[in-house]
Amino acid sequence: MRIGRIHPAKIEEMVEKAKEEVAETIKSEGERATLETGVIRTKPRTYKINWKIKI
Repeated sequence: MRIGRIHPAKIEEMVEKAKEEVAETIKSEGERATLETGVIRTKPRTYKINWKIKI
């Protein structure tokens, strides 16, 4: 990448990578929070809710 030049494709690539990392973090931390509450059977959608409660 040259100084002063912005490459939109590279920006889009980094945004997608960041979105994937955030989604993975939400899932893993949500799973951890769910296990800490003692819930055994749950739907994956509740991981996101539990993650939000955690933070």
